Amino acid sequence: FDDDASVTLTATASHGSKFSGWSGGGCSGTGTCQVTLSDEASVTAAFRDVARPKVTKLKVKVNHHKGTAKVTFRGTDPGHGSKGLHFRCKLDKGHFKSCHSPKAYKHLRHGKHTVQVKAIDKSGNVSKPAKKKFRA
Repeated sequence: FDDDASVTLTATASHGSKFSGWSGGGCSGTGTCQVTLSDEASVTAAFRDVARPKVTKLKVKVNHHKGTAKVTFRGTDPGHGSKGLHFRCKLDKGHFKSCHSPKAYKHLRHGKHTVQVKAIDKSGNVSKPAKKKFRA
């Protein structure tokens, strides 16, 4: 580029991310960024992860004699694999609580139960709950 040339910068987010704004070089906001190349300048385009992770391979193994259930699961985050995920589990009408796989439930009453698991990624995106019904 020639000195004093005017350059227009446009940010394009990839799938699973969202453009959150410009900084530096006199640019701000989320529109295009106009930079005049008269001096050294640094412009940063910031993006944030908006892709929801997923809970996968949710399984429940019940020991009817002992009244226990062992819940196993995995998770995946688009573009990041499974690194940095944490999980929250809920049994029946209880509250979601921090958990990891395998999750053991003891002293289950006889009858129908539903376990739900959510995955949360490093950016705070939360998956839809994966649900599994079982009988104890």
